[in-house]
Amino acid sequence: MLDAAAGLRPLARLAGSHGERCDGSGYHRSSRAAELPLTAWLLAAADCYHAMGEPRPHRRALPAGAAARELSQEAAAGKLAADAVHAVLTAAGQAQPHQATAAAGHPPPGSRQAGSGPTGRRPAGPAGLSERECEVLGLLARGLATKQVARRLGISPKTCDHHIQRLYGKAGVSTRAGATLFALEHGLVRPDETAIR
Repeated sequence: MLDAAAGLRPLARLAGSHGERCDGSGYHRSSRAAELPLTAWLLAAADCYHAMGEPRPHRRALPAGAAARELSQEAAAGKLAADAVHAVLTAAGQAQPHQATAAAGHPPPGSRQAGSGPTGRRPAGPAGLSERECEVLGLLARGLATKQVARRLGISPKTCDHHIQRLYGKAGVSTRAGATLFALEHGLVRPDETAIR
């Protein structure tokens, strides 16, 4: 719904990330820590804390202190970003001693682990797509055939097809329509540029 309104479109991806979890166990895209910005993990933590304080058919509403402890346990288990949880608990007046995510073995979203690559290297795209895979995906989403993409990028069709198969696997899709949707959701192409109308 947000994506349909031009003025609200920038919020669509963020709003749709409320159920994600840093370890990939969330819904609906099974995103992992490095795939979403800290704002998304902040929303996920806030949504989780808010839900804990509301009654559900299977449980009563948790008191603020119990909700804070459970939210902190989610961060310690690597499901929620510790920085986001700390911010939510601070805003709720339930802040506990802050333990950096990295200390628990879970680097904050968007951070670089030691030994993960040379400093200054361009970060990978969504779902770990390489820069070249993002280029290929963008052209596919615009409706170009494999040979056209290869020609545009100055690579062989076989190499192009190899990139396509790899990006399909990383994005968790199996069709060009699915790849186009993935490209739209991650801002790799604008709706008016795609072959899907």
